[in-house]
Amino acid sequence: MTRLLLTLAVLAVMFPASTFAQCPELEPLDDGSGAFGAIGLPALVISEVNPGQYVELFNTTGADIVLPNIYFLCSHFVYAQVAGTVPAGGYATVIWPANFLTANDTNGEMMLYDSGSFGTSTDILDYIIWGNPAATRRAQAVAVGKWVGAANAPSITGGAIHRRIGVKGNQASEYDAAAAPTPEDCVPDPGTGVGDTPALTGARIWNSPNPFKASTNVDFVLDAPASVEVAVYAIDGSLVKVLAAQSYPAGRHRATWDGTDQNGRTVASGTYLARVSGNGVNASARLTVIR
Repeated sequence: MTRLLLTLAVLAVMFPASTFAQCPELEPLDDGSGAFGAIGLPALVISEVNPGQYVELFNTTGADIVLPNIYFLCSHFVYAQVAGTVPAGGYATVIWPANFLTANDTNGEMMLYDSGSFGTSTDILDYIIWGNPAATRRAQAVAVGKWVGAANAPSITGGAIHRRIGVKGNQASEYDAAAAPTPEDCVPDPGTGVGDTPALTGARIWNSPNPFKASTNVDFVLDAPASVEVAVYAIDGSLVKVLAAQSYPAGRHRATWDGTDQNGRTVASGTYLARVSGNGVNASARLTVIR
């Protein structure tokens, strides 16, 4: 209950442009060519689902999408209109619709339509299914190529299910169900590099380059002076390495991670979390190590 109240407090207003935090260049759905929608994605897709909390949308185009009421979310035959603005090449978070009662971490599905014609499969823009829900619209999604293969994505163990980088998002292997929630609500800043910036009060954090092999710069911005710890964690929450622990003035700061743990051992390839925390500050970003 506390988790839900905190999330609702952060997301109390549905993404008006003035609430977007600035964030690094965010093109995780691009195939590396630098062109939005380069892997044949629709203009708007689902990038993250945190059951009971929010649904995050990603705009694959170079122009803001002002959502008219033709956009609907669907979960287990229940529907909700989507309204607001998703910035060009950026994200916006929709508070979990109150009538979506069946989806949870164990089982669920989420579908995005560009019309209110729920019987028209060709109006499905995007689809995610996790766990093994008893009744779904999977057959409709499969019929129009929004889901392929016999497997569902696994049940959620990290708090949210995320679309992976550079994929179409239409099969189980293209989703990460073990990562922590990272609602972003941000617009891209092309001069910074690739990373994640949660829409959390007090701080923003990202890293560049990302993915990386040898080392990466972990940049963070504090809205006010604070004594914080900057550290890297494994996805399971275990500490990998403390990068810095000190008082900082308001503004932008940087720490560097060389891809080693507290004992100086090189970490394995995979996804990690960089976190700045302390004095009420708590923000994190996903880091990807490639060996």
